Amino acid sequence: MDELQPSDLNILLVEPSNAQSKVIEHELACEGIHSIDFVSGMQEALERIDTIRPDLVISCYHYADGTALDLLREIRGQEELEDLPFMLVTSESRRERLEEFKQSGVVAILPKPFTHEHLRRAINSTLDLLTTQDLDLDLF
Repeated sequence: MDELQPSDLNILLVEPSNAQSKVIEHELACEGIHSIDFVSGMQEALERIDTIRPDLVISCYHYADGTALDLLREIRGQEELEDLPFMLVTSESRRERLEEFKQSGVVAILPKPFTHEHLRRAINSTLDLLTTQDLDLDLF
């Protein structure tokens, strides 16, 4: 099986700020990712997820109609979406606020502002999750 590359990813970016969206879009483009759908809130994200079935959701913490935690709970509550990789980009630093994201198995929590290396590692983690690897059991 061919290995997935960052350029193969289809990403849904949930970010109400145009300026922040542009920053994240630029960083994703530096990784070769150009298939990005942009939405600004939770309801729009849920509708788009049903339509496009992204490989990864990248989300800020707050939107006008909810939070990333609300969105993540909705996603994890749907059997067909429960394994959808989710990445949080946030300036939130309080441990108790981030703990539920960690418990929900998010692929990464990136601080605002994040470095390019942080994003690269998070994208590689996503690719690892999405790539099924053949196991060599000859020596087992």
